[in-house]
Amino acid sequence: SACAAGDSAATERHLARFGELLVFGEALSRIGILRPTPLCNAFTKAAGKWYTEALRQGVDQGLIVPGTTRGVPAVELLHVRLEPSTSELFDREEERCRKLNIAVQKGMSGSGYLSLSDDDLVGLTDKMKSIWANPLGSVAVWRSSKYKVPIGRDALQKIGAFCQNAQTRTKIFEAYYAGFGPDADEAALDLMRTRRELAKRLGFNTWADYQLRPLSVGDAASAHKLMDRYWRDMQPTLTPYYKKMEALGASVGAIKSSRPASDSSARALSQMSHADAAFFKALITREVDTWRLAEYFPASKSLPKLLDVVGRAYNVHFQELPKPDLLGRLATGWHKSVRIYEVRDGPAS
Repeated sequence: SACAAGDSAATERHLARFGELLVFGEALSRIGILRPTPLCNAFTKAAGKWYTEALRQGVDQGLIVPGTTRGVPAVELLHVRLEPSTSELFDREEERCRKLNIAVQKGMSGSGYLSLSDDDLVGLTDKMKSIWANPLGSVAVWRSSKYKVPIGRDALQKIGAFCQNAQTRTKIFEAYYAGFGPDADEAALDLMRTRRELAKRLGFNTWADYQLRPLSVGDAASAHKLMDRYWRDMQPTLTPYYKKMEALGASVGAIKSSRPASDSSARALSQMSHADAAFFKALITREVDTWRLAEYFPASKSLPKLLDVVGRAYNVHFQELPKPDLLGRLATGWHKSVRIYEVRDGPAS
């Protein structure tokens, strides 16, 4: 309507706001908050097309001026002014990226369960384990073990960082990463091929050069130099941690205790399995203290404050919805304990 009225100020304001909401929606979608996923993807794709069409109309009418109009990313302006074949490549890149995100989210969500006992989960506090126990306790005689642990990122992070049973850490690690099937690999390869083709079409050697051109580093070579410099500057801080991890790993046989004198601790740690690395890292960085600190930040008080901070950052507000009935939970997949919020534009009235 702003474009139809020829109001450049209103067009700029509404497009900037629309773009912010698209970014916010994409962030929520990537971490799996928006459900159901197929409907979320359809709406996100439709909203992206509306945004692109509004940009194209604004540019055609002279209401959006590259380099002058604020709040509109340069890459979006480039998109609407490209020849159709290149524009189709941009659309394909977005679709490939969305497909990869779906495959990754599927792997992170996990599938299946592990039946574990207290001996398997030694090192985890009772509160950590309580979410996996049956509320009926010993009455649930049909369960083969005390804890039914869903294979997913949450369980991997808890068990990998705090469980003192090496066999359990290996078991959850292998079960979790087995969930990332060929579909994730194929989606990643398709995305890389599309990005390489698009970068070449735009006159860049690589996709990294295209993405880095607007930044201060400018190209991939400069970015690598900057990252190498960060890595060198971090060594005085990281080296003590490496040595502690190496000593702990060697003491329990996680890595070989003897290594060449010229070998660094970081290189020696490459012998440690990924399933053990998270545990020793959490041990030397006292990651368990975060759980002790969490006792002073109950969810009932912390969640409203957190949503308020996010709302003010994105100029939105969250309105809690009534909990769905059984059929509603079956349709969305949410557990009955999950609280559902509606994201609304603007501050709360």
